[in-house]
Amino acid sequence: MKNMKLRSISRVLLASGLTFCLIAPSLQAAPAKPAAKAPKAGQKQGRMKQIIKQLGLSAAQTAKIEAIWKKSQADLKTLHGNKTFTPDQKKARHQVIVADRMAAVRNVLTSAQRQKLEAMMGALKKQRALQHKGQNRKS
Repeated sequence: MKNMKLRSISRVLLASGLTFCLIAPSLQAAPAKPAAKAPKAGQKQGRMKQIIKQLGLSAAQTAKIEAIWKKSQADLKTLHGNKTFTPDQKKARHQVIVADRMAAVRNVLTSAQRQKLEAMMGALKKQRALQHKGQNRKS
């Protein structure tokens, strides 16, 4: 049971990491803004291309990561269209899909690229914490 909980926690942490990685470039380039609607597919693709450029991926790595991304997006679309799951079940499954995507992406990266990704995610985490702190003060 403990092992399953650790795996779940690991997957959620990995999912968070990829999410951080995907939005870090947009947060670094723009001042903090109030929460907006979820980004559209084109915006997500733009972030992915920024990450590919920042990590210096090869053409083969880029193709693999784009395939991973497309599959997870299709899985998420199917999940959110499923009317049989409760909101909690959807949330849990969403986290697993995103964590699996992050693990697959990390498997494509070199050690140096993984380290750079971790640094990018760490910077984003700090920036999000500052934004969250600022939003709490306004309330």
